[in-house]
Amino acid sequence: MIISIILSIVFAIISYLLWLFYGKDLPTKKEMVKKINLNPLEVGMLINENASLDDSYYYLIYLANKNYIKIEEDKGKFTIHKNKDIEIDNEIDKLFIASFFSRGDDISLSEYIKVLEDKSIDESKIKQGDKVGHNSLKRKFTYASNRVLEHINSIDNKNKYFEKKAEHIKKYLIVMVAIIIFFITAIPFIENKIYYFLPLSVIFSIIYLYVLYNYIKSLDFYNKNHRLSIIIIILLILVIFLLIPTFRNSISYIIAFLINAVCSIIILICYKYMPKRTMEGTKLYNKILGFKDNFKKLKNNELDKEYLYDILPISYILGFSSDVYEKLNELKIDKPNWYSSIGRYSHNKLNRSLYELKKIMTNI
Repeated sequence: MIISIILSIVFAIISYLLWLFYGKDLPTKKEMVKKINLNPLEVGMLINENASLDDSYYYLIYLANKNYIKIEEDKGKFTIHKNKDIEIDNEIDKLFIASFFSRGDDISLSEYIKVLEDKSIDESKIKQGDKVGHNSLKRKFTYASNRVLEHINSIDNKNKYFEKKAEHIKKYLIVMVAIIIFFITAIPFIENKIYYFLPLSVIFSIIYLYVLYNYIKSLDFYNKNHRLSIIIIILLILVIFLLIPTFRNSISYIIAFLINAVCSIIILICYKYMPKRTMEGTKLYNKILGFKDNFKKLKNNELDKEYLYDILPISYILGFSSDVYEKLNELKIDKPNWYSSIGRYSHNKLNRSLYELKKIMTNI
């Protein structure tokens, strides 16, 4: 077990050194700004290297703020209307709107698969409707999101903001984690001659690596609760191993497992934050951080309805939407022009509605 401990620590140190060369951003000052000229897809991509389906949902709210669409809720059922009177000048905005409202509200499954596979289809030739009903929201949103995410996450686009020299280095970090997991799961059984457990240890190693990799990859470190959940995950895994007799019989195995788990997380975090951003990407990233910090310093007389609703979609991504809603309540700002519902309005109701709409659209 000492060998596995030493190996995991060495791998963690190597991973950290690789991150210093290929993952650490160039030093630039955080730029304190009141507003950033980026949409949620660009913010998500600059933070996590790839924009996600969640970012695409907040992009939908961003388009609502631009008065391209309106969201209507009636007893938990949503309908999204297209504003026909607004001219769309941005190509990505135009692509999303054309795709989302494509072929009215009665697109068949065969038609959906056909247009989804045909990436060369011209959005100007898509027959569009004026609204999308509740039952079609998820299907239409998935189609539209796939199309814009394909553009925003393209290699050519990301190369502007991320250095790709280290992309091949990242795979070695995964190999390191795989070796660590193999040592910690297989060696105890070999040393105790419990060979019939070896197949299970291999299966567990694969599952453990898959879960841990996807968990670290999906983490949003703007949310402090996510940071705490890393500790919770480690404790839960440790408890599971305490139930295995082989580990329960020797405290050294438990200590080795804990050290290996921590080292594995360190390596995967280094993996998550590689490659580093280009100078342009770093400047924009620091502007995003400065925008978030600057909002907390703004006084109420510097805020208004247009500004608060304008930054709401990005505030969800950056983890300070609750602060925005607090300001909306303090200033007694009325509901946004793009949202309507049955019954009495409140900002808490808007927040709940947007959350429910997100579940409908993004839950796969």
